[in-house]
Amino acid sequence: SDEKDPYTHGHSERVSRYSVLIAKHLGMSEEEVDKIRISALLHDIGKIGIEDKILKKPGMLTPDEFAIMKQHPQKGAAIASRVAQLREMVPGIELHHEWLDGRGYPYGLKGNEIPRMACIISVSDTFDAMTTHRPYQTAMEPSVAIEYIRSCAGQKFDADVATALEAVYASGEMKVQRAAALV
Repeated sequence: SDEKDPYTHGHSERVSRYSVLIAKHLGMSEEEVDKIRISALLHDIGKIGIEDKILKKPGMLTPDEFAIMKQHPQKGAAIASRVAQLREMVPGIELHHEWLDGRGYPYGLKGNEIPRMACIISVSDTFDAMTTHRPYQTAMEPSVAIEYIRSCAGQKFDADVATALEAVYASGEMKVQRAAALV
């Protein structure tokens, strides 16, 4: 999906890199880390099914446009579930916008209903969105993004995953490019 949108160029690769670091920090098996790496690379693949005028809109989306945009996790899950080798990656693709408190989408899952794979991709996705330039926002410092994620731990985000992000960033393993504004 990154190819369709210059603002998100490299987004999936970064989310995948961050997700792998978090999963390793959490002591997940090599097999699980690998599933997360692939799922994170494909987490926005459903955006292929969203029209460009919504995907590339420079300002805030209308409620109707947002409703369409919110279909991307399920569209992505539908694509990935048709490929035998990708079936185990579907939870990360389908559920990366779920929140612990049940206010996420598409299903409003709560707490332990959300697989760890999706919790990790959710944190990595949010961190990358906040630390890169977008048409409607300037990139924030990584420390600001981490502080926000930590403040939402237990509500939006899994607390262990939020802590792992912070630890991986503090260790210096997590290279965050200071994104140059797109001219």
